[in-house]
Amino acid sequence: MKIAGKEINNKLIIVVVVVLLLAAIGSGGKNNSASSSSKSNETPQAAATTSKSEDTSSTKKEKKPEKPTVDKKTLEGVVTNASSLPNENYTDESWAAFQTALQTAQATVDDENATQDQVDSARTALTDAISALQEKPKTPEDYQVIAYEDLARDPDSYTGQDIKITGRVLQVLEGDTETTLRVATSGNYDDVVMVGFDPTILNGTRVLEEDNVTVCGTYIGIYKYQSAIGTTISVPGLYGELVTIN
Repeated sequence: MKIAGKEINNKLIIVVVVVLLLAAIGSGGKNNSASSSSKSNETPQAAATTSKSEDTSSTKKEKKPEKPTVDKKTLEGVVTNASSLPNENYTDESWAAFQTALQTAQATVDDENATQDQVDSARTALTDAISALQEKPKTPEDYQVIAYEDLARDPDSYTGQDIKITGRVLQVLEGDTETTLRVATSGNYDDVVMVGFDPTILNGTRVLEEDNVTVCGTYIGIYKYQSAIGTTISVPGLYGELVTIN
């Protein structure tokens, strides 16, 4: 009986050990399952975080393309200078073409999105239009009459101005490219104006001594020349643009 009792006790011990082992195994499985479940639940969040991080990094790396530098300084200078030109000096047709080019150039200056090619094109067009401006032909009414005494006494005040004189031709000196006249504005030898002009403006007509002429041109100040006896003579000078034989 004692031996039988020992065997029973041994069997109980074995059963208890087996139960404990099974319990331990079951607990470990649950923990592993929970851990696995936890990892499974955390994976989408971690992936989202990683994705956001990658997106942010990608955004930082992607830079917006820089806007090309456009130089408008030269065009602005041409526009400024062109804006001061007086329209009364030029023909209507050439002035209209100039105005169109000027307006286009100004619009290009004001356009923040204008390209360098557009700026260069506008500058070239405006420069060409300025070069193509044609001056209106002058008439005698465009010139002022200045007294001989004023021209002789204060020449600097009138130099470069458009003036008109009328008088008797005392002498004619003809050259290939210029004809020179000594004109007595009141018919006397002491109020002489020296006149030079391009003979082609008369279309083949010659001016002769004793002709009465009206000359319109630019006053050049005091003109000096040598007389026949070697003395220096100073008289008002005029470069003629319009010569009329009266």
